Amino acid sequence: MATKTRKLEEFISLSADTPRVVSYVDYFARKPLFHSLKIKNDADMAVEGLTLTVTNENGLLAACVKEIEELPFESTVEVEPLYALSPAYFTTLENSREEKIVIELKKDKKTVAMQEVTVLALPFDCWEGLYGNAELIASFVRPKLADPTRLTSDVAAQLKKWEVSGELGY
Repeated sequence: MATKTRKLEEFISLSADTPRVVSYVDYFARKPLFHSLKIKNDADMAVEGLTLTVTNENGLLAACVKEIEELPFESTVEVEPLYALSPAYFTTLENSREEKIVIELKKDKKTVAMQEVTVLALPFDCWEGLYGNAELIASFVRPKLADPTRLTSDVAAQLKKWEVSGELGY
């Protein structure tokens, strides 16, 4: 059995592409943790019963365990997006910090493939700058309460004047 596991380790590999920087805005905008996460099987047989775990020892990630039912022979499978960032981590972070993420693929509780990636974690109120999407800055914008309330009452008055139903929610 040990020989079979060792051979399996030679044929299975992980390939993870992560953003350089992660922040609360990534959690808020539901951006996946990986741009792509692929598992490659070069063996001439399919492999079943794999478990993928993604961990970080400092709390950057919520528990992330994914069962891989079958990995076809001589193929590459892309794992569905993982939304594993922990919002609590970013609220307690005061300064930017390098974080190591460990990706492990196990069969029968034995590691068959592993990859480590490093990301820069930003505090709650920071933006990614050149490494992020400019549109994500809008995640930090909150309208003043008086302005939307005034706009809603103006729209409701106009609908009443036109004798139109307020079914649109005004």
